[in-house]
Amino acid sequence: MMSDFATIVLSAATAVNSFAIAALLGKIRAQRVVGVNGPELMPRVYAETAGVPDQLARFLSDCTVVEPGSVVRSEALYETYLAWCQRSGEAPWQMRGLHSAMQAAGFRKYVQSCIWWNGIRLKDAAQ
Repeated sequence: MMSDFATIVLSAATAVNSFAIAALLGKIRAQRVVGVNGPELMPRVYAETAGVPDQLARFLSDCTVVEPGSVVRSEALYETYLAWCQRSGEAPWQMRGLHSAMQAAGFRKYVQSCIWWNGIRLKDAAQ
């Protein structure tokens, strides 16, 4: 059983990761709102922005961690994506479609005996 502190830290880390993914996908826009102390800029998350599919954002949020220095094999990412689609009731893209969406979201891949994605890893995966 986790302590209250550990639960709070885990909740905060999850929120920060979701915010980081949304920001990376270009889904955060500054919005001027009227607060208690007058107008202020507040982040607002949009369902789709800059042509990045919402399906990709949900998959990345549910199954990956955006982390500088991390890498994930393209095949492992696609297998995880297919399993996520089946659980979520989403129609899966072909691997080429996932690659295109990942590149549109700003992720970069490289080839070294296989295809790897930079700056991302699977959740709960020691790769």
